[in-house]
Amino acid sequence: MTKKIGILGLCATALAVAGCGSKNDGLANVGGEEISLQEFREYLEIMPNARVSVQGQVARLPVMDTLGFQAMQDLVGYKILMQLAADEGVLPTPADVAKELTFRTQLDPAFVNNLTSTGLTLAQVRDSLKIDLARERLLTKGITVTKEDAEQYIKDNPRQFVEPATAQSYVIVVSSEAARDQVDRDLAGGEPFKQVAMRSSELDNAKATEGRFQYTVLSQYPSDIRPIIERTPELKQTEWIKFDRGFAKFYVESKTPEKPVSMDDNRKEQLRRQLALQYGQAASDLDRRLVDKLKESKVNVGYKSMSKRWDEYAAEVTKRGELEKPNQSTSKTDSK
Repeated sequence: MTKKIGILGLCATALAVAGCGSKNDGLANVGGEEISLQEFREYLEIMPNARVSVQGQVARLPVMDTLGFQAMQDLVGYKILMQLAADEGVLPTPADVAKELTFRTQLDPAFVNNLTSTGLTLAQVRDSLKIDLARERLLTKGITVTKEDAEQYIKDNPRQFVEPATAQSYVIVVSSEAARDQVDRDLAGGEPFKQVAMRSSELDNAKATEGRFQYTVLSQYPSDIRPIIERTPELKQTEWIKFDRGFAKFYVESKTPEKPVSMDDNRKEQLRRQLALQYGQAASDLDRRLVDKLKESKVNVGYKSMSKRWDEYAAEVTKRGELEKPNQSTSKTDSK
């Protein structure tokens, strides 16, 4: 399983390498009118809100500062991180990065495609991996976790290495008996459950989600609904379920049973590294080391619209003793 990062994080990493597009390229042409990259960058700098994913739903929320200033924070943070890694003798080499790329691809064959499909080039993926490795090495410097430690952890925590049972389902929620009866007539007439859900379900997001129930992991289903889903065969509907605000009916599209995760050598190595990171994060003074590196470095912001805000931010950072955490530069593969 992978998780993708937003375009801001991708573009920030890309800018650190080669810039988001060529200086001479236009961004788009709309009905014969050009949108230039300069327009794009200027708008990005002042963009006041952004679309985000919240529990699987898309929402537009205001941002702190501006996206442009956040991108600059990320880029400065990456530079400070890499310089500190060089100072402490843990800066990844090109061979280290190539090995990491192979490792990530063995864990998830779609790893590279998931990132390049968002616009990153392979060179930018490699630079992103270099940033990830540098942070990991700074955090785990002096920490020793062996393969045997990882294997013992698996034995001691077997429930952490189980793929949970899942159910993909659609749902229709109505508040009255009349609406319930109309749904029954539509379904009895042969109309697909999905179409009826999109039209008749009274959930606010029924059309946007195409009638799908928000959860797929069975343990996340409400406790009174889960047993009904468990005993309902695939491609079958449940009976109407009465609750305080009306009625709900589900259609179970597919189910998968709980099964153990296959912990091959790559997965064990991934776990070993994750354990080392956990121990390192608990014991690490990386935030202080990064702030110290920032203070000794000369950060001159020549861009006038951000210069004053940067000085204010640098003072805030020095006072609280930690840099703003930059966007994670590449997607991580989960341990299970």
